[in-house]
Amino acid sequence: MTSGTDNSPEKAQVPKALVTGATGFIGSHLAERLVSRGWEVVCPVRDRASLRHLSGLNVRVTALDTLERDLAELQPDYVFHVAGATRGLDMNAYRCL
Repeated sequence: MTSGTDNSPEKAQVPKALVTGATGFIGSHLAERLVSRGWEVVCPVRDRASLRHLSGLNVRVTALDTLERDLAELQPDYVFHVAGATRGLDMNAYRCL
């Protein structure tokens, strides 16, 4: 008698990840590594004009303003927060970020 749960490798659940900062150097390499390992990856971005590091990757790019809805739909297993401030109007503005 079986429990009704199929734990076979063919039915294994694909891990899901949300990667912030994926348009940057570290985030794009992390997204690339996750995709190469078969993960489903969602990358929220502020500016769709800065996707050069994600070109050719099988990731889902979403706008930050739809992130809440996308999180409810995706229900990621993991969140990798690698976004960070890279510039400010001046040094004081940068430090406040």
